[in-house]
Amino acid sequence: MPYPPEPDEGQPGLVLLSTGAYGYRYIGSDDVIIMKMPPAPVDEKAET
Repeated sequence: MPYPPEPDEGQPGLVLLSTGAYGYRYIGSDDVIIMKMPPAPVDEKAET
């Protein structure tokens, strides 16, 4: 499974959706399971 994932073109496995979220598609399925994304890192220097 490549990381970061390839853009979604109907392939099975981990995919990058057009929204920027990651998804997972099982072999033989058209449905994508949208995965929970970790929060973006916070730049503490930008907050001050």
